[in-house]
Amino acid sequence: MEATTGQVALEDDPRIVAKMIDYLYCADYEDFYESSIQELAQGSLELPKSEEEQTETSSIKEIAESAESAESDMATVSSFPVKERRARINTEIYILADKYQIKGLKILAKQKMESCL
Repeated sequence: MEATTGQVALEDDPRIVAKMIDYLYCADYEDFYESSIQELAQGSLELPKSEEEQTETSSIKEIAESAESAESDMATVSSFPVKERRARINTEIYILADKYQIKGLKILAKQKMESCL
């Protein structure tokens, strides 16, 4: 099917795949999800540090919004405190990096995980 359509179907969380792609282009990724205004108003999350970061992550946000399968996971993750969310995201990225054999991403995900603890 991939050869005829030119499309590859990934079974992975699109938000995590987007972060992996960010790493491949920028050698880094943000270990948080874009959040609703309500969550930000409650003070449960940190705002991005610059307008440039918001622009860079806007495409990630669009991917996340279009992924129906990720909706239920997002509800679960959003109930965690910030450190736990970041730890979970970094764990998922580490697993994905291992799956696709991206050594540098595994190292970075481990470092970011350790900084959350």
